[in-house]
Amino acid sequence: MFAVGRRVYVSATRDSPARVTPTDDLDAAALAHLSDGTVVEVLAWRPRGSGDTRYKIRAGDGVEGWLAVANLRSTEVAITPPVAEVSSTQPGRPDANSHRPFGQRGG
Repeated sequence: MFAVGRRVYVSATRDSPARVTPTDDLDAAALAHLSDGTVVEVLAWRPRGSGDTRYKIRAGDGVEGWLAVANLRSTEVAITPPVAEVSSTQPGRPDANSHRPFGQRGG
């Protein structure tokens, strides 16, 4: 959740990687196009259940409109989640980093 008055950044999605479109109060009319990373100020928010909260924003050029929470982020650059490491060791095979056959104790 973003507080009213906070400055946040527009976050494009996979469906729209280059720009985001704020809408009017009824979500009916597109008001402008904002590029990923554009700084906006949160003016208000409207909960809509199950992660669909919408925020009224104002861009530096005066454009105002509503965006879904998925189209906002707190960091200037999108942070990608870390990739989980996958072990190359399979059961019954020696670990590539150990220099002894599987099942033998070091010592």
